[in-house]
Amino acid sequence: MSKRPSSSSGPVSKVQRVDGTESSEPAAGDREASSSITKGGFDSEIFTLVVGSGEEKKTFKVHASYLSQSPVFDRMCNGQFEESHTFQICLPEDNPEAIEDLIEYFYTGNFRDYGTVPSDGDTGTATDQLAEIYCVAEKYGLRDLKFLVVKKLVSLTDVKNRTTEFLSVARKIYACTPDSDDVYRNFFKGQAMKMEKPAILSEADRQSLNECVSAGSTLALDIVGFVASNHDATVERLEATLTQKSEMAREQKVKYDKDLKKKQKEVSKLETELAIMTQQMERYRDRLNRK
Repeated sequence: MSKRPSSSSGPVSKVQRVDGTESSEPAAGDREASSSITKGGFDSEIFTLVVGSGEEKKTFKVHASYLSQSPVFDRMCNGQFEESHTFQICLPEDNPEAIEDLIEYFYTGNFRDYGTVPSDGDTGTATDQLAEIYCVAEKYGLRDLKFLVVKKLVSLTDVKNRTTEFLSVARKIYACTPDSDDVYRNFFKGQAMKMEKPAILSEADRQSLNECVSAGSTLALDIVGFVASNHDATVERLEATLTQKSEMAREQKVKYDKDLKKKQKEVSKLETELAIMTQQMERYRDRLNRK
């Protein structure tokens, strides 16, 4: 796994990238967040982010100019809020690892690479973390980050072979986003169409699917919609195949009828010729008998 930037208790003077190297400015071409950074850069005020609670609590030092890429943090840093005077922002409900990835994204336009599936094939932890980051991106108004998360999910979400994992991530993201969120939902729709038929899903996959439907959320409605659309598409394909087969059978019958008529004419002709030959033989016997 790539080296992660650690939390800090002092001022941040350099950016530590996911590959372990340091830079005094964001990497060129890496910016995928806001195209412009609030004036100040590394000279702007430093805010302390206190994330999580209990033993999992972590603190991070972040420049206000980079935090301000989020409209939510921008209001905290520059608005008439207590945080703008104390230079401390408390996020007790957020996941520290997700915020750590968020901070890395603020500085570099990217975060650690989840694109390589571990040798043991266990991608559950990675996809769960990506779901956490997506929820954080939604919470702090970072649409570009949501697209980046989906891009990383594509390389890890094999819906045909990992349906349970796919539905688990969907449940988390649907729960933390409004129905108007089109970034993940469009991705989900495209992936859901690749789901195997329920009849050949594993028991765990069926249980996960049933839990999604039982939740009664918009995710359930989308799943039912996809199943229905898949059913309609299957029916349409079967009807098209049936029509094609029926047309082929009709053409074959027409050809058979033509061939049959032709053979019947040939048989009739042979029967006529045979009758003529029989009459000729009878006349020939009569002549022999008279002699």
